Amino acid sequence: MNDTLWIVSLLFGFAVLAQTFTSAYRLRREVKILQEELVASTQNLYECQRRNDWLETHLEDLLDAAQLRSDDPQSGDKLKQIVQAIKDDAVNSNFSVRVSDI
Repeated sequence: MNDTLWIVSLLFGFAVLAQTFTSAYRLRREVKILQEELVASTQNLYECQRRNDWLETHLEDLLDAAQLRSDDPQSGDKLKQIVQAIKDDAVNSNFSVRVSDI
């Protein structure tokens, strides 16, 4: 009887150990996935902040363009310069900006 109890205990111990290793492997895999998602989210947050900062730097330019007077003969040239400067900076910053966006 002692041998049977010993064998059952040993098998139960192996089953618990196998289940523990399986759970640890799954947890490790889930942690890795969460880390990858965190890196992607952090990158996305960084890109959004970078675009926000870029927009804030050009807000003053856009406000200046909005205040140009239509009866001023130089306002068309000033507007073209402002739009071109924003487009050039967008290209340098790897942003896609259309004239309709401006």
